Formats: sequence, C-alpha cells, structure tokens
Amino acid sequence: MLPDAEEYFYQPYNVSYGTGESHSDKDLILYIAPLKDSVNLGFYRGVSLNDPKHLLKGIGKRLRHVKIQSMDAIHLDDIKALILEAKQERLGTIE
Repeated sequence: MLPDAEEYFYQPYNVSYGTGESHSDKDLILYIAPLKDSVNLGFYRGVSLNDPKHLLKGIGKRLRHVKIQSMDAIHLDDIKALILEAKQERLGTIE
C-alpha cells in the first residue's frame, strides 16, 4: 500500500513510515507502536481522516491511533481505507 515509503526506527517506541527527504512529522504517514498488551497503528495526521467506524482514538492535536489487541479484533478493510486515505492526505491528493 505504501511502496514508496521509507521506514524510520524510533527506538524503543515505534517504527514510522513516510515519504519525503526528511524524517520530520510532515513527511510521516503512520507508525506502528508495540505495547505490552496491544499494538497501536498510528496516523500522524489522524484528525484529518474520515473515520465513520470510529476506530481512531487519541486526544492529541494531530495524532490518532487504532489500538489492536488481537488479530480477531481488527477490521482489515477499514484499516486499509485509513492507510490509503492517510497516504493520499500526505501526498495532497484527497479529493
């Protein structure tokens, strides 16, 4: 879904994916943060994303995340839609 994305490691917190030449937040699209009992799939501009199923959590200025506690609990199609929209938003192609 993000074939042109670069992978950035921010140890011990997360792995981020983005496009662009810098490692700044403006180039980043999403992150994966492993926690003790779950994994957060986070979106750097999550407040801008359409989230009709209310999967995104968080109270930050821009960041939102989906908390994944088991593979049975994920909604893969909904998560794919969020990732594609986040990519489009980053690249400025949202219609």
